Amino acid sequence: MEFHSINTTLKSRIGPFRPNSIMDWTPRADSKEVFLENMKNKETNKKLSELKWTENSIKYRSNDFGFRMNEDFANIIDDECIVYLGCSITFGIGLNLEDTWGWKHWRKHYQDKNFRYVNLSWPGSGADTFYRMLKSWADILKIKKVYTLGSYFGRREIISPTRKSNYLMLGSWIMTDQHGHYDDKSKMLYYQLSDDEELKISYARSWDAIRGICMRKNIPLFILGKNYRCKEDFAARDLMHNGPNWHTQLADSPESTWERLA
Repeated sequence: MEFHSINTTLKSRIGPFRPNSIMDWTPRADSKEVFLENMKNKETNKKLSELKWTENSIKYRSNDFGFRMNEDFANIIDDECIVYLGCSITFGIGLNLEDTWGWKHWRKHYQDKNFRYVNLSWPGSGADTFYRMLKSWADILKIKKVYTLGSYFGRREIISPTRKSNYLMLGSWIMTDQHGHYDDKSKMLYYQLSDDEELKISYARSWDAIRGICMRKNIPLFILGKNYRCKEDFAARDLMHNGPNWHTQLADSPESTWERLA
């Protein structure tokens, strides 16, 4: 498929941000609102100071399709790439891209082999979003391998044409909704979809579909092994995600840490 045809494809292939944008903040988690609230609190202010986080510490850059990457897909469409698939952890909320585990892992194992780095992660996403991202790009990009940390159980994605992104991410955070981002309709929808059996079937279906794509395309799929342990430090700028040291430790873990799913 030639690259020019990508621009006529479904909007589902657009990442979480505006194409070709550079921002100081992300919506919700690492927002300026959250940062200022943490600055007002004595305990969190102290932690931000100790970690040396400031308003100007981070830049979020999106490529030509809204994904958090330095390279535009237009420039790498003919090159083999390593795909990192995940949620806000792999996306790198509260961190510069260069401090994320995926970037560090790619630098260590694949940069010198001339494979490109591709980050298809989306904050707040679960397995069904992972599937949509991989399904959208598997026949376009020349994917050599896929790495993922896995997905949180209980997250769902709903098509919502009235929203800017066309998709509504549903998770347990909706029920607390500290900042009033979700209306009663969204909360009721999540309640209806959070039946235990429904969640189990959806989770299994999505992962079976992800494995199926990789098997059909002969793409090795690796997931973080269940026995991997790394103490969480919540040292990202939003103080809700792990910091650079946690990501470095994960990236430096031996290849035996990764379990092959396909």
